[in-house]
Amino acid sequence: ALSATLGLQSFGDYVNVYDINFLYMKTVLGYGQAEVGNVATAIGITQIAGGETMRKFIRSFGQKAATLYSNLLWIVAFGIFGTSRSAASLALSLAVMTFGHQRSTAVRTYLQKHAQATGMGAAEVQGAQANLLAVLKVAVPIMYGNLFAWATSRGRSMPGLPYFVIGALTLCSQMTFSSVDPDK
Repeated sequence: ALSATLGLQSFGDYVNVYDINFLYMKTVLGYGQAEVGNVATAIGITQIAGGETMRKFIRSFGQKAATLYSNLLWIVAFGIFGTSRSAASLALSLAVMTFGHQRSTAVRTYLQKHAQATGMGAAEVQGAQANLLAVLKVAVPIMYGNLFAWATSRGRSMPGLPYFVIGALTLCSQMTFSSVDPDK
């Protein structure tokens, strides 16, 4: 369940959504490469801020609460992103996104703990995680590109659909995470 949670969470990772971000911002907001680059920079800044925020949140409320909190805010952030029609709503999405970037931190920690308890070494666990995420980094952008093409062709005007799928998959990741007690 923890590996599935990690995999589902990764569908919203920036490396997996960069291409679709470009298509969305070009199509909906009329942005060019410079504006998309500025948004990418802003996302990077929110990732840095999110790391510090998650550290404090985990210390104050624990890993399970941090996972729930960050997953829920990630869903909200992508809901806003997928309906953005202005720079202001995009900025709001990025502000909310700050608190979701590190949503896999606690999951990775639990996964490391449980895998090591079965005899796997720390490097083995990290390698297995990296392999899972590498496969997804190849497949997910293609899926989003096809989804965007479908959502914006033949009279359909749903350019935000990939972001709503990210929200749904993040919800699935939270449900999967909640199906087990990672402390046991």
